[in-house]
Order: sequence, then structure tokens, then C-alpha cells
Amino acid sequence: IHGVSDMNLSACFTEDKANLTLFGDMESIKAISEGANRIVFIGSASDRYIMDLFSGVSSFLYIPVPTHFKTRSNNKYYSGDQSLPYKYKDVIKKIHSVVTVGDVVFVAAGVIGKLFVLHSKYNGAVALDVGSALDQIADANIHSLH
Repeated sequence: IHGVSDMNLSACFTEDKANLTLFGDMESIKAISEGANRIVFIGSASDRYIMDLFSGVSSFLYIPVPTHFKTRSNNKYYSGDQSLPYKYKDVIKKIHSVVTVGDVVFVAAGVIGKLFVLHSKYNGAVALDVGSALDQIADANIHSLH
């Protein structure tokens, strides 16, 4: 990364766990969302748990995605009837049918979540990948570094 400073780039660089600082608590998520028409969250938390987290938000939509092996047995996560590689196209269709301009979309869906961010942006939303910060917000007793 030291070599990057010699390049003429208009980009900022940070370490890979900046998401934990930026999105690691609900107050940060809500502050980032001020002024949004609606918050949309795409992730693997259980419906019941995520709805509790966003209970004070006036306009909220949740799109659940099946979790991975690290969290399959954790009741704070949604397992679904099929794994995410078989369901991601359904999630993209859902994004195109419900996400609109003025929405702020938070995504916590692993590598494939980058596609969900992209498709949310195609629909005119502001989309952010919160990544493993969901594990911290959910107090799921797992650590994203393991």
C-alpha cells in the first residue's frame, strides 16, 4: 500500500475491517440513513431479529438471504430452504421490483453481496456493503476475523 501513494489516483484506501467501525452499531446505521425515503436491508439475519433492530424506523424493508455455514446453526440468522448460490437471482429480481430512488440499501451477504449493491444502485438507491458488521450488530457471538 505504500506504493499507492506514488500513484496519481483519486481513490481512498483503508484496511479491510473499516466496515466494523462505520457500520458496527445501530446508531451509525440510523445516522447514515437520515434523509432516506426508506431503509432496505439485504442480509442473513433472521426476520424476527432484524425487525427488532429496525423497530424504530418508519419505512423499512428487509430482504433475507440464506446464511453460510458459519451461522447456519445460529438462531439469529436465516437459513432458508436453499443455499445462496441457488437463490441469488431471486434476490436480484426482488431488488429490481422494490428498491427505488431515495432508498438507502445496506447489504450483508458476503462476496455475492457486491452484486446486490450494484443492482440496488442500478435502481437509483444509495447502497452500502456493511459486510460482517451484521455479525457485530446482531451480537451473534461470532467474530468476523475467524
